[in-house]
Amino acid sequence: WWGGRLPHRSADRKRYAQLQARLLKLAREREGSLTVLEAAADGRMTVEKAEEILRELAVRGHVEVRVSDSGMMVYHFPEIERWDEKRWAKPVDEL
Repeated sequence: WWGGRLPHRSADRKRYAQLQARLLKLAREREGSLTVLEAAADGRMTVEKAEEILRELAVRGHVEVRVSDSGMMVYHFPEIERWDEKRWAKPVDEL
């Protein structure tokens, strides 16, 4: 269910990367949160492909999966939400 399969052929990997980039841009426009249906509709892809990409990002730790009070699944991108923290980041050896 969460495992997702990354594409193996070069053309498939390129298409997957393009779709993933489209979803990341959309997440940035939406202040860091997306549902699968938003991702599919606004990312111009099937619901299945949007869900596959969002799940893969979650498996890799780039996205948090949240559930609203009504049960809606929301894919949340903490790094996008807190992009302004980048300028205040400290070197690891100073922590």
